[in-house]
Amino acid sequence: QMNSSNFGIITTNAPKYSYGHLLIFDAVDTSGPDPYGVGIVFYPDIPNLTEAYRLDIFSDASGSAFGSLPLPNIPSLVDTIYFAQSLWLESHLLGEACSESPVSLVTSKELSFTIAP
Repeated sequence: QMNSSNFGIITTNAPKYSYGHLLIFDAVDTSGPDPYGVGIVFYPDIPNLTEAYRLDIFSDASGSAFGSLPLPNIPSLVDTIYFAQSLWLESHLLGEACSESPVSLVTSKELSFTIAP
């Protein structure tokens, strides 16, 4: 909802105590290609993006994180659809090795949300 300072996105099942990025974007490639060849599913549709944002996020001991995304009171945002995906770096020191990525990256599924009035 617009004009909401408490809006954010919760992620779960992330690597524990990890640094990550929350990507917010307006064009999605639902096939989830690996455009950079690093062994991850990447949903932003790079050629068709008109808006893209990145937030730093940090997971806790349970692998959960919250990305704060306050929504301003801008009427032109009503009914705008955005997509989100998180990108994480695994820590082999903590015994995490579920990624097939040669660079220890893991990604979430994509999430869509629509701005309400």
